[in-house]
Amino acid sequence: MILFLSSSFLRRVRLQWKPSFTAFLVGDRNLNFFYPDSLIEVVEVNPASIDSFLAQHGKESLQLLGFISATELPFLPGYAQIITGNDPDPKQWKAVFHFLGDAGEERRPLEIKVSANSDV
Repeated sequence: MILFLSSSFLRRVRLQWKPSFTAFLVGDRNLNFFYPDSLIEVVEVNPASIDSFLAQHGKESLQLLGFISATELPFLPGYAQIITGNDPDPKQWKAVFHFLGDAGEERRPLEIKVSANSDV
């Protein structure tokens, strides 16, 4: 599975960046690819904040892909997560996909691909 970060997405991250940056990743996905294109900053990622987002934006074309945060979040099945480690450089980030597998809660690593047009 691949998480593709476009140059426009990375510009949005740089504009909003702070060490404790936490946000929802909004964009498109298919079976093996995640394409975030927008960020919605939040104070905390939890089931209540997810439900609130979906209640407000569920009828729009916005698709909640996952989250970006400095540290690993509690298990949230069906979502991707970018873990920044407080580093603004996307080459230092890691990404995982949370899912329920045969053994229960699992996190599968996502390969991060950065746009060739990006200056990062």
